[in-house]
Amino acid sequence: MRGTLKQRSRGSWTLTFDTGLDTTGKRRRQTVTIRGTKRQAEARLAELVHKVGSGEYSNPSKVTLGGFVEQWLRDHAWPNLSPETAQVYEIIANAHIIPALGSIPLQKLTPERLQAYYADKLAQVGEMAVAASVLGLSGITTGYCMWPSRMRLNGG
Repeated sequence: MRGTLKQRSRGSWTLTFDTGLDTTGKRRRQTVTIRGTKRQAEARLAELVHKVGSGEYSNPSKVTLGGFVEQWLRDHAWPNLSPETAQVYEIIANAHIIPALGSIPLQKLTPERLQAYYADKLAQVGEMAVAASVLGLSGITTGYCMWPSRMRLNGG
């Protein structure tokens, strides 16, 4: 994979790099603008080119929370957590998080949207305290439902 670096203005750089081929065989290119020194821009470009080459890169504007959660479960949870913990996370993701928030692109996921989701889940538990066991949403489970934001905000 290749990439180019172009200075836009003082301290602003445009990075352009190949992301592979589309279905017709044409080159796909991604452009990213960053602020910083030339050395920082070169380092970021090298990182992006490496991610594309190793298959780790995905276009951030197209990744949804559902896709991110599924990838996180596959690449991080199952290999690094106990099978029981990974299974709990997968069940919660598939039953609650992905149906409610899964179609939202990560770029458009806001703290306000997450807070509304958490408030809705807590209200469901509060309104139906007697049926909480049927819903499967205790305070602990609601806490588990918050792990996507912790993953996203903490980078992992």
